[in-house]
Amino acid sequence: MRSEKIKKTLIACLLTSSAHSTFAQTLSTPKETLPKLLILPWQTPEVDADTLQLTKKARATVMEKIRQTLAPGAVSLDTIAPKGPGFETVRNTLKDVWANPKANNQTPIAVFPLWTRLHDHDLVALVAVDSLQNTIRYLTHRVLPSQRWQAAASSKNYEIFFNPEYSELANVLKPDNIKSTKEDMAVAFVDQTASERSNEIDRTTLDLFLANKIAGDPQTPAFAVINPFASELLTSIQKLYKIDSSMRKSNRTVFTRITYDKTPVNAKLPLVLTLHISAADGVFGQTLPWSWSEPLTVKAKNDSTLELDVSTKLQDALTAEKTSLRRDELPQISKIRGAWAYVDKGRAWGLRMNDRLMISDGSGKIKGHVVGYFGPELKLKSPRGWPIHEGAIIFIRKGQKDIREGQSLMYDPMKVPAR
Repeated sequence: MRSEKIKKTLIACLLTSSAHSTFAQTLSTPKETLPKLLILPWQTPEVDADTLQLTKKARATVMEKIRQTLAPGAVSLDTIAPKGPGFETVRNTLKDVWANPKANNQTPIAVFPLWTRLHDHDLVALVAVDSLQNTIRYLTHRVLPSQRWQAAASSKNYEIFFNPEYSELANVLKPDNIKSTKEDMAVAFVDQTASERSNEIDRTTLDLFLANKIAGDPQTPAFAVINPFASELLTSIQKLYKIDSSMRKSNRTVFTRITYDKTPVNAKLPLVLTLHISAADGVFGQTLPWSWSEPLTVKAKNDSTLELDVSTKLQDALTAEKTSLRRDELPQISKIRGAWAYVDKGRAWGLRMNDRLMISDGSGKIKGHVVGYFGPELKLKSPRGWPIHEGAIIFIRKGQKDIREGQSLMYDPMKVPAR
């Protein structure tokens, strides 16, 4: 009975993490609450300044349409944001942010329109992110042939290019249906290309779509995708609302390098590119032992959506990494060196320095605390079968003679979290 009580206490400790927690332990509650719905300014990578100026009025009309559809009661954020330190620095930017504190969505959401060029096509999208975690929660888009843009440019009626698509996208996106999630792993996709030639695809956008594809269904993703757009603005808004360190940090970072086989100047979809993949641990920044190149096909489907054809190799690798971070699995001893036990869960899972741990059977025979961490350089393998890319070192204070590989450790219920 006592053992069952201790196990239930442990589970309670693990499940009481706040919605924006990246740790197994509980994080502090924000001092103030963000507006439930934010609408951020346009994100327009690879669109030239002259085109942005020509389309300024049309894009303002689109923004108003988005506001009316998603947040008819929204007001400019600069009129309601706390007037604390840093307010004047970002005040002009806040005038371009709409906020609706009375929205019905379950978790704070920020929405922004995205527009970029894909050679002989344009990509228009609406992206919804968790405005506390800065992770992708929903993405809806259209890929338009260049003839649509040429017709609008010829008539100088840019609203016929934007309005029909963004009106449809805004009607599809339902913020009140977006639920908060507690994925075990957050992944950042980062472009490694040192320089880009003209007419190449915007790598940040391509990384976003690649990550979204591999994560699966936006409503129930296999892992959280870190949002690469407007993150500095979100950070500034959080600071105004006295919310510290709530932006989700990646457990794993996927580095992409995309190259063209031929010159991209006159390239047209579909395109076959070369995708090179490498990765690093999100805690130590140490390179993980998987790296490869493979074809990446970029094409527009008949339903006007973007399709990326890529092998399942990256998806399989990230699935294995997610397994190592599962919050419902306790740290297991993988190697013993005298009084030190090396366990298969570390900082990315939630263990902090001086956390007190005990054997999970509740007997109290084995007790210890976290004294350090290790990365892939030790080449250790979990008793569960996967390579340990980020683990913790436990000093066993009690029961050194009883420790064995494969034993599970849990938080000492009287010592959680570490202080």
